[in-house]
Amino acid sequence: MTNLIIVLIVLTLLAYIISYIVNAEVYVSPIVGSMVGALHSKTDFEEGITEHTIQVCIFIIAITVVWEAPTG
Repeated sequence: MTNLIIVLIVLTLLAYIISYIVNAEVYVSPIVGSMVGALHSKTDFEEGITEHTIQVCIFIIAITVVWEAPTG
């Protein structure tokens, strides 16, 4: 259990470091149930903006980092 808490703290700190570098928003939210996995999504909008999303889910916590960058 202690190892899980340490891993969650390290991942949360890593998410905040990434958000500082790319000027992003970080969301830490609980999950009802259990989930393990990671996601990267890239969405291009007509205004010339690309939205990136990175999400990591470990058991009952989801950490999501969202940022926008100009296309090109």
